[in-house]
Amino acid sequence: MKEFRGKGLAKKAFAEIEKIHGSHNWELETILQEEGNCYLYEKLGYKRTGKVENINERMDIVFYKKD
Repeated sequence: MKEFRGKGLAKKAFAEIEKIHGSHNWELETILQEEGNCYLYEKLGYKRTGKVENINERMDIVFYKKD
């Protein structure tokens, strides 16, 4: 939701998750065309694996890993 963007809430949520479950060996996928999601995950230390799965002409799934 637009009114919650840019407030650091996702970053705080990831910090809490990693505090509980550790900060290594995480994998996730997101929609490549959602540039804000890609930016966030890369800012949090996730690296693209190189795997991209095409869903249709308007959507691809990109895979990330954090060691």
